[in-house]
Amino acid sequence: MHANFSAFLEHVSALYDLVILDTPPFLAVTDATIVGRQSGTNLIVTRFELNSVREVELTMRRYRQNGIELKGAIFNGIERRSSAKYGYGDYSYYNYEYKSDSV
Repeated sequence: MHANFSAFLEHVSALYDLVILDTPPFLAVTDATIVGRQSGTNLIVTRFELNSVREVELTMRRYRQNGIELKGAIFNGIERRSSAKYGYGDYSYYNYEYKSDSV
């Protein structure tokens, strides 16, 4: 990685509370490996029903092989289906009030 990139990260980290770096998919190119080594926290983003379990496992393995700690995953594009719903109906809020009989 070019020294200017490291200097840039130091500069913006001093200016901002949070710096988010987005890279191409880990399995496609090596950018995520290079950037991941200089990041404080690494997360993967996976899309519901698009990325297979095998792809996610392979990505996690590649992170480990490159000495990069993976902190978690973000699942996006999750669709709510009627078959996934459960329960007995809508929930409501109840208000109880207690009053003295002597007043």
